[in-house]
Amino acid sequence: IQIFFDNDTLAQHQNAAPEIQRIKKSRRLHPNYVIDKYNVLFKIVKRKSGQQLHLRYLPGSLIVKVLSAYHNSTFCGAHFGVKRTFYKIRDRFYWPNMYKDIVQHISSCINCRKNKPSRRKPDGHLLSIEPPRGVWERLAMDYVGPVPESKSGNKY
Repeated sequence: IQIFFDNDTLAQHQNAAPEIQRIKKSRRLHPNYVIDKYNVLFKIVKRKSGQQLHLRYLPGSLIVKVLSAYHNSTFCGAHFGVKRTFYKIRDRFYWPNMYKDIVQHISSCINCRKNKPSRRKPDGHLLSIEPPRGVWERLAMDYVGPVPESKSGNKY
């Protein structure tokens, strides 16, 4: 997918975000972050495969825009589930709690809720039991045991 904002726009949004400003100011304490020539903060992420990626650190003000572009847009395959949307975004951007935000965005997507079938199994059929006609006609009992002996010597 084409990135729908340029480096200047991303830098402006990052500069307005206090958590990103703290990271930029204490960058020497954070070896997993770099800043490029456009003043855009990147997080360095190493995958299990050994691949090292420089991901744009996305400020909170742009998260909904990216989620909408990758989930709602027809250019990205429109309305994929949580995992596919996550895998599309995770190699391009970084922000804390990304997976949780994707789950929340997709679960609130009206089109997905209307058009995607529920994977929940239907409830079982409940059958009513005829009430007994007289006393002791029906008896129910729960069996428990053997029960371990208590400290005071009780066995039941």
